[in-house]
Amino acid sequence: MLFRSSEKLYSALLPFGAVVVGLSLVILLIVFRSIWVPIKATLGYVFSVAAAFGMTTWVFIDGVGNDLLRIGQVGPVISFMPIMLMGVLFGLAMDYELFLVSRMAEDYAHSGNARESIRTGFVGSAPVVVAAALIMMSVFSGFIPDGSFYVQPIAFGLLVGVGVDAFLVRMTLVPAVLQLLGDKAWYLPKWLDRMLPRLDVEGTGMDLHFKHVDWQRQYGEVVARAENVSIGDRRGDLVSGVELAVRPGDVCWDVGAGTGSVSVELALAAHRGRVYAVECEADACALIRRNRTRFGAWNMTPVQGRAPEALAGLPAPDVVFIGGTGGGMAGVVDAALARSPSARICISAIALETLSAAAAALTAHGLAAQVTQIAVSRTRPAGGLHLLMANNPVFLVTGNCE
Repeated sequence: MLFRSSEKLYSALLPFGAVVVGLSLVILLIVFRSIWVPIKATLGYVFSVAAAFGMTTWVFIDGVGNDLLRIGQVGPVISFMPIMLMGVLFGLAMDYELFLVSRMAEDYAHSGNARESIRTGFVGSAPVVVAAALIMMSVFSGFIPDGSFYVQPIAFGLLVGVGVDAFLVRMTLVPAVLQLLGDKAWYLPKWLDRMLPRLDVEGTGMDLHFKHVDWQRQYGEVVARAENVSIGDRRGDLVSGVELAVRPGDVCWDVGAGTGSVSVELALAAHRGRVYAVECEADACALIRRNRTRFGAWNMTPVQGRAPEALAGLPAPDVVFIGGTGGGMAGVVDAALARSPSARICISAIALETLSAAAAALTAHGLAAQVTQIAVSRTRPAGGLHLLMANNPVFLVTGNCE
């Protein structure tokens, strides 16, 4: 009967290991929204388990250091020891990973500096990991000398596993690998990003949402926040997108999204909806993904491609903000209104040709284009005086279907 139980436990070891490793990959993938962080964490866990199994075999079966540890017996270990060790060590290893990397992820979301975030996150979380590991190691070590031979291998394996995982894997290899990867450590393919559920562990998105709710109490719920958004020429004209009303559950298109500044604000306003940041430049799309992480705008999806072709697979919009089309203004407006005739549209323009194309595209669909000109002036020294020099104006063109 005992032999059959051991045989069943042995046959279940690989499936159990696959489930544990698979769970760690999935959970960390959802939490950190990164490909490399869960792979690194899971490989580190496998390394810790292998070290624990190897040292346990070396001491309890091969007899190396047996007398030094006051074990006094050599032989096979209890059959459920591997499964118990893997399960307990999985929980502890993932705790240490979350303690350490979640702080790094939080600092990266606020600063956007991947390598500096490793240093600040490590300094903030390392004492917690060290204290937790030392506590568990002291508990496990108490069961080894003069204990039961059934308990000693489990306690010794967990002692080795926790020591290796906390001090070698989490405190040494994890920061080193993240340092080598840099910004790539937080990369997640967009198709996978759409599939994964949103889990804001650090509450970054919720904090921003509550701040936006407080802002809404003062200025009203149906608004598009565009504070400190740069729309203009290379000298950096600052405008506010107050002409575009956004409701909490709206589907928004930001065409010609640039670095995603407007997309982030739209995502915060439409916190129950979806925002699609359409941009043809790969470098700009990378910045959009970084800004999404930094500001917790997880309902924003970057879409790389040239409009209007890139708009074909998107849901029908409630709101469309057009920051640039590369000469395809009419096609973008046509595509938006064909998908949603009641869409609210706002177009930014810095050139007269773009202004003319925007007005023509809207009036072609029977919309009365409303143009708002925003001019920014800056002082410039001239001898002992200061002159007020005007920059190129920015035009906001809006059109709504009633």
